Amino acid sequence: MITSIKLLEANQILAQVLDSERGSEINVKKFCKLAACSRPTFYAHYGSMRQLSTELLLKKLDQHLYFATSNYGNGLKRLLTYMEKERCFILNLLALIDAEKGSQQL
Repeated sequence: MITSIKLLEANQILAQVLDSERGSEINVKKFCKLAACSRPTFYAHYGSMRQLSTELLLKKLDQHLYFATSNYGNGLKRLLTYMEKERCFILNLLALIDAEKGSQQL
């Protein structure tokens, strides 16, 4: 499990690049360069790009899903609005997860 602080830092780093690049094009080497950290440091905090992407996506959806379940009508609207607004970011995270999954099967 990635700590909340590390997840927040990763979110900020990925948000910077996912607007201009597809998620499948981001790898550990690029992430480390953007984060100004070494590969051992990355693996100590995140495990893999797939783990990082998955936990980040789940955290973002969980935050909005909480509102959806606590105030169903308004909360569901907020969740869908968030997903629409952040569509590109979410799709890029999913692409990153899929890319990592594919590389692990090789």
